[in-house]
Order: sequence, then structure tokens, then C-alpha cells
Amino acid sequence: MLQFQPQGTSKQTCTLLAVTSETRSVEQKQLQNQHKYPIPELVSSGRLEVQTLCNPEKEQFRKVLESCKPNFVYFQGEQLLDEEVGSLVWKGVELSNPEEISELFDTTLPTAVYLEIPNGESFAEALHLKGIPYVVFWKNAFSQYAACHFHQALFSVVQSSSTHTWDAFHLARASFQPYCVQNNQVLLPSISSLDEGKLLKDGVGV
Repeated sequence: MLQFQPQGTSKQTCTLLAVTSETRSVEQKQLQNQHKYPIPELVSSGRLEVQTLCNPEKEQFRKVLESCKPNFVYFQGEQLLDEEVGSLVWKGVELSNPEEISELFDTTLPTAVYLEIPNGESFAEALHLKGIPYVVFWKNAFSQYAACHFHQALFSVVQSSSTHTWDAFHLARASFQPYCVQNNQVLLPSISSLDEGKLLKDGVGV
């Protein structure tokens, strides 16, 4: 469950490590400053305690992970000029291989990871093999607008209620679906769960 805290702090607290990607080009940085769909800033509030890392070195991420032992890790992909979300980019290097992300985790494993990157299914599988119980991911490319909506829904649920990871995802997904209907979108975020013993797509076992 998200509220599990191995350090013995309050069970009502969820610690989140949010890791953002580098914006590589001048054009992208200018676009980010006047963005139509800015990703809401994550701040500590309610039951959510947030620590943010911007464009870290891999070793820096590992050290912070080991020191804060978060329940939840959120990886935000690069914000692209075409208003889609891209891969993880840290210090000018794209983490495009699933093993590169799974190798970021050593002895400390969070309960859940949210991969806000396109085509994340193979990355989710690699994180499962590492032993992370829940991974929220997108199976295809998606817009920054969609990312903004789902991001807001997911972390609002985590922030306001002490609930199981699986339930938090599906509550957020239910509130995100009206956006999909309104905008004729068929792409929805997915969750995979080790608890079910197999990968789950869109809430249906396969």
C-alpha cells in the first residue's frame, strides 16, 4: 500500500520522489515558459510528502533514493516541442533502455512507480523483474495535455486519501476518462501489479 513506511513514520504519510527530465533545446525551454498545459507543480500537502530532483545524475538519484526511501517514485519525461511527452533525459543522456531505468534501483524499492513516458510497457516489466509491486505506465505516445490531466488526478487522490495503490490508480483513471471522451482519446494509462502474478493492462488480466 502507498501508506507503508519502512522507517516507522506515520502510516498516513506517503513519501514521493518526483524526478523531472532535462529540457534540451532553447526552443523547448522557451515553449516551457509559455506552456499551454504546464504540469502541475508537486508540493508537500495533505498526506503527501514530496521531494523533487531536477535532471539528476544517476548516482545522485540513487543516493537520494537510499536516503529518503520513498513509497512512490514519479519519473517525468521530457516536454517536447510537438506538445507530446518524451523519454527520460538526465544530463543530456536519454534513458531509452528499460534496463537503464531498472538499474537505478538497488536495495531500496518503492511500492509504486509512475512512468510518465511514452511506450512504457517494457519499462514496467523491467521494474517488475526488479521487484517493484506497482508500476503505472502509458503504452503509447500521449500529449502533455493528457499527462497534465492524469497527473493532477492521480496525485490528488494520493494527497487526499490513504488508499491502496491499485484503488488510487483506478480512482484517478475514472476521473481522467471524461477528458478522453471529450477529446476522442482512446489512450489510457495502465497499471501493472505483481500482486496479481501477471501484467495487467487497462485493469484487465492478460
